[in-house]
Amino acid sequence: MIYNALALYIEINLISIIVLLIILMKCVRTDLIPRWDYFVLCIALMIANIGCDTVWQMMDSGVIPAMRWVDYLIKSGYFLTLTVIGFMWFLYFESAHQTAFSAWRSSIFLSAIFVYAHVILIIINTQTGWLFTIEQNLHYIRGPLFILQYAFPFTYLVVTMIRSFITLSQDSNYVERGSFFINVICPLIPIIFSLMQLYFRRIPFLAPALMFSILLIYSYLLESAVRFDPLTGLVNRRVLFRAISRWMKSPSYIGLYLFMIDVDFFKKINDNYGHVAGDNALVNVAEILNAAIEECGSHAIAARYGGDEFNIVLDSSFPMESNEVRDRMNNMITDLNKSGKNPYKLSLSIGCVKYYPSKHHSVRDLVNAADSALYEVKQKRHTVRA
Repeated sequence: MIYNALALYIEINLISIIVLLIILMKCVRTDLIPRWDYFVLCIALMIANIGCDTVWQMMDSGVIPAMRWVDYLIKSGYFLTLTVIGFMWFLYFESAHQTAFSAWRSSIFLSAIFVYAHVILIIINTQTGWLFTIEQNLHYIRGPLFILQYAFPFTYLVVTMIRSFITLSQDSNYVERGSFFINVICPLIPIIFSLMQLYFRRIPFLAPALMFSILLIYSYLLESAVRFDPLTGLVNRRVLFRAISRWMKSPSYIGLYLFMIDVDFFKKINDNYGHVAGDNALVNVAEILNAAIEECGSHAIAARYGGDEFNIVLDSSFPMESNEVRDRMNNMITDLNKSGKNPYKLSLSIGCVKYYPSKHHSVRDLVNAADSALYEVKQKRHTVRA
């Protein structure tokens, strides 16, 4: 008969596996999560890890028959999957945020050094017993290098936390701060609870900790899917309006500028070169907008308003004039056209207004004023060409 404590242990592990399986299936079926390969692999490995833990607990308690070599494989699989989970988590962070590290195959190969070391230790452990030993009576004894099985995954997770924290502290990553916060907190959860599991082997700390971490990340990814434009990576109109409203209501508010930006003759690009070329043009514009306000950090946000229209919100407390931002965008467009990267020439019409509380009583009033300024710019341009 299964003891109550063991039954609870198994139930918690099974619930964790079921939740992870549901998230895994949703990830596989959706395209909302960019570069999700490492994230999916991480979930699959967590399921395997919790499965190994569950089987081992049942064998150790005599619920199912135990054999020495099976026990050895299950325990080795449990610890190896922990290391690979840490590695996948690290790669997911690097890939999701498109760091320079993730672009180099050689660096990814070298970063797997702890995985290689763990595999080698498992192979020679049958002779050395450095990690653990399972005696003939199936008694489990920790070896002198046992702690390495926790040190390997912890190293990956700690590195991820440190890199996330550094990025979180940079003003230029203002829009992405929620993502980096998730990447700081989520690795910390399994670290804490796996240490607790290390000292309290009969209490299932790790499985729910892994499940909760994945739930946090998955929830953030779903939230990001409705906050960011999937093509350009810029925030969407809803986030733009919220940012403007927050600035308007801030007690420390000094002033702000709103740019309304339109890609000239965008329909001709689509008609003459196809929609793929049109998408590429929008991505180019988004990159230019981000580059134009890069020095502004948290004082500016670039957004895609819809179609071929974009916005920039600039907090006027930052020592950069609106004309300087406009000139930067135009100069970058000129440089792009000179590069010959695209078979077409890009140009932008840019309208800009400054927020005045006496004139603009709502976010919509400010947006309408910026739209009117854009219309005037386009009309003047058409008049000159005529």
